Amino acid sequence: MKRKARVNARLRPMLDALVDDRSDAIRRVLLDIAEAAVARTPTAEVARRAGLRDRDELYTTLRRAGLPPFTRLARLVRTLNWLLEAEDSNVTLSRLARDDQRYASQCSREVRATLGIPWRELRERGSGWLVAQISSWFA
Repeated sequence: MKRKARVNARLRPMLDALVDDRSDAIRRVLLDIAEAAVARTPTAEVARRAGLRDRDELYTTLRRAGLPPFTRLARLVRTLNWLLEAEDSNVTLSRLARDDQRYASQCSREVRATLGIPWRELRERGSGWLVAQISSWFA
């Protein structure tokens, strides 16, 4: 039976803790990224949900807040979601890719391009390491 890609239950509280003291627009954008990253929601739609005019305003808002561009944040959150799912369910990246309607090689390349390390090494380091990496950008 095929599982549908979903946002891991542990992801939203992790992101919520990271954005505790951010402006409302930044907070809404970052918390929406979890669903957007998994569902591959268009950037303009994420911007509208956050109360911004368009994706250009979204990019400007993130840049002014000192955060990475939306596409990089989305890749990071998607990777964290995959990692949490793998830790919780003990499934392979191939299975997660299939659930996300992607090729395993595509997901593997995305992990390496985003973090500079292969999936196997990311699995060894764990979600705690990745959350620490992401939180360093919010400090």
